[in-house]
Amino acid sequence: MNFFDNPIANRKNAEQYARKRGQMLFLVAPLTSHRLVRYEGSHTDDLRLAKGERAMCREITGRVFESATLGRCEAPQSGYLPRREALDLVRKCQPKQKRPAAARLEAEVMKHLGITAEFFTAVSSTLDHFHSVDAFFVVGAVIVTIDVTTNPHKCFGKADVIIQADDFENLAALAGRIANECKRQLALCSRRRAA
Repeated sequence: MNFFDNPIANRKNAEQYARKRGQMLFLVAPLTSHRLVRYEGSHTDDLRLAKGERAMCREITGRVFESATLGRCEAPQSGYLPRREALDLVRKCQPKQKRPAAARLEAEVMKHLGITAEFFTAVSSTLDHFHSVDAFFVVGAVIVTIDVTTNPHKCFGKADVIIQADDFENLAALAGRIANECKRQLALCSRRRAA
């Protein structure tokens, strides 16, 4: 069953569902885009929907959130590859069109850096499965890796930047964090070359 085919019919149904689950993420789906709402508790009074929006009644897993936000990489799942080879394969197999959140994030990172930065999604690729990298930015000779999670307790991993689902609510701040990591790695790279 497709995740997006399961709307909550009304607020009463949402409350009944939430009482059973305790805490969940709702995907709020207007006609043109999607946004996430973290919902905690047993009442949906805080779940505010704009005209034309509907909330989905299934809890969002990390994989669904990553795909909806970053898009899916078109690289074939080919078993284990070393990190460098997996990065190269992902770069060659990008979707034809970036997801709106990914495109906005790329633009914000470039605005913070003042130079070109390219965004690549790695969701559902070998890089994702074996190296825990959901996406990455390429800035000059530097690659900054990203791991997106819906687990609010995850604060470190194999990637350079760990992004919580809630971080997408403030793209400017998120882009600033990514840009700072890019600057840090660019500075390290230039120091190594100078030495």
